[in-house]
Amino acid sequence: MTDPIKTRTEADAINEIIRDSQNRVVPDDKVGAALSTGIIVFQDKSILNLETLQRSPKRKRARVKVYDVASFIHYVKDHKIDGQTAVFVNTSPTSANFCAIIDYHGTGDMGPAWGEHVCELELRTTHEWQVWTGSNNKLIGQEAFSEFLLDNRRDIVRPDAGILLDVARLLCAKKSVDFKSGINLKNGANHLEFVETIETRGISNRVEDAMDIPDTFMIGIIPFSGGAHEMIEAQLRFRIIDRKLSFVYVLLQPHKIVEAAIDAARAKVEAELEFVYYGGAAITPPPSLGVYYGGPAITPPPSLR
Repeated sequence: MTDPIKTRTEADAINEIIRDSQNRVVPDDKVGAALSTGIIVFQDKSILNLETLQRSPKRKRARVKVYDVASFIHYVKDHKIDGQTAVFVNTSPTSANFCAIIDYHGTGDMGPAWGEHVCELELRTTHEWQVWTGSNNKLIGQEAFSEFLLDNRRDIVRPDAGILLDVARLLCAKKSVDFKSGINLKNGANHLEFVETIETRGISNRVEDAMDIPDTFMIGIIPFSGGAHEMIEAQLRFRIIDRKLSFVYVLLQPHKIVEAAIDAARAKVEAELEFVYYGGAAITPPPSLGVYYGGPAITPPPSLR
């Protein structure tokens, strides 16, 4: 009785290649099998991955990191796999991370996948947001505050930037005065009284004067790169210590602005990609294979040889 016919498996092909390559020589008739299995093992135990010799890899491998919603949507649309691509989102009070695993585990007959093609979106705050929130609720000296207003005047929406510029210039001109007191007026202004000493032909004259500065102002800045402008109100306060004037501005609920910007980014991604989100405290994508698209540096994937 003859032996039943045995089905030749991929493992059998690999074993044949290993046996035939003991002298680091692969017979011609085994090259096709080697290409189908993908590896050749030589006598010195070195392994040659034949995928690097093919015109293209067997599957996509990439770890892409972008910093704006538009780039994220564009990339995922270009590479998504119906019924397989999944989008994860992890939000915090200050930022959000979106992670699209292009070749994620499919449902039904699609089964598991390698999860080696990943695109991440990291929302990054803009320089303007960092500047205004960085000095928020901090006491700033008179001269430093005037320079701050001049440097960031383009972000000021209301009152007219010219008004605050006049205030800044006046503060610069009154560096040597002694401030006496200040009150908050009902018309929404801070009234500051000061004494200025003027030297004329060796004679010192003390002149009392006053100035008004706005009680509140409005700025318009973009919280995250690629996002929309948001309006933020700031209350302006002052302190007189040893007749020296200092200012402090307080942004009203900046965390609400961040939450709104994150919600807007999430809604845009959901509307454009039409994916169901998977949320969690942490999203751990597959190990990085090198950023080579859409990031701050372009690094090709490592050799698989």
